[in-house]
Amino acid sequence: METYIGSNLQWILFILSTALGVATTIGFIFLERVEMLKNRVILAALGIVSVVLYGVAAWAAALLFNQKWDLFIYIGVFLGICFVICSVLKMPSQQNKVVRKKLKSFVANIEGIQVDAATILYHLWDEFESGITDSNFITSVIKHSELKIRNPNKAFPIIQSVLKYLSRYKVIQQEQRKETNPRGSFDVSYWKLTDFGRGVIQDLEQTNKGGK
Repeated sequence: METYIGSNLQWILFILSTALGVATTIGFIFLERVEMLKNRVILAALGIVSVVLYGVAAWAAALLFNQKWDLFIYIGVFLGICFVICSVLKMPSQQNKVVRKKLKSFVANIEGIQVDAATILYHLWDEFESGITDSNFITSVIKHSELKIRNPNKAFPIIQSVLKYLSRYKVIQQEQRKETNPRGSFDVSYWKLTDFGRGVIQDLEQTNKGGK
């Protein structure tokens, strides 16, 4: 009876730790690649927890099959933790490359001319550095791409979609500035380059110089 109960507990431990390990691994990949989370401590902790859970699952499996895998489990957990730490340390450059590829793939078809978000960012980064409004951004894109807008109502929303895409990947962010005129003061939204966005710019520069 005791063996039966113990076996059931081991199966529960194995299944639970494996499931949680898979869940934390998916969470790690989602936060790093999709959400572009910059907090290395959170990502490292999540990755280490995932590795430890796989270690617990392996230990439970060893008990179930009456195998002595202790040394291999310890080595595996140690190597797994080292891999997570190295991945997190390399994270900024990896994220830069991922975002650069995503921006390259986002193509805005403006009056028959196709312009990708990466090209727009690369040529207008200095304006983002100082801050640019929606209307000034539209003007700069039209000027840079030498566009002759025939249908502003259709073209302008397409150009603005580039801003939303850049913001989605945290390359730019909005800030409010106080401006005044004879009628009083009011808030104006400006798009500013983020620290992460500067890293993406550097990656674009290296790519344009022949890097991969």
